Amino acid sequence: MVNDEKLQKLLNRNTFFTKALPEDEQTYRELVTKIVETLKRLKEKVTEQQNLLSILADFLQEEEHGLNAVLTLSGLSSEKLYRIISFLRFSYYCNLVAAGRGPGWQHHSRLKRS
Repeated sequence: MVNDEKLQKLLNRNTFFTKALPEDEQTYRELVTKIVETLKRLKEKVTEQQNLLSILADFLQEEEHGLNAVLTLSGLSSEKLYRIISFLRFSYYCNLVAAGRGPGWQHHSRLKRS
């Protein structure tokens, strides 16, 4: 009886992972293969040319899996990238408001003078 209770408690409290379906494994394997191939193309472009910023900009625009490949290479997750972008946008907005160019700001020629 005690063993049955322990077994039931174990089953209720733990999460068990099952093997992925073959279709899911194949889809994930294809995605990883595409990212690896994309990274190989990036490596070839970087060794051929000098301007890394220009290469990355073109790479992100031209390659279907370019962003995933660059994030993988840099060790960033998509969520972390979104947080960085949100922080930059918020900082930019705060700087606009501090400079008097944020929402509610009117150009001096539109102000009514009394």
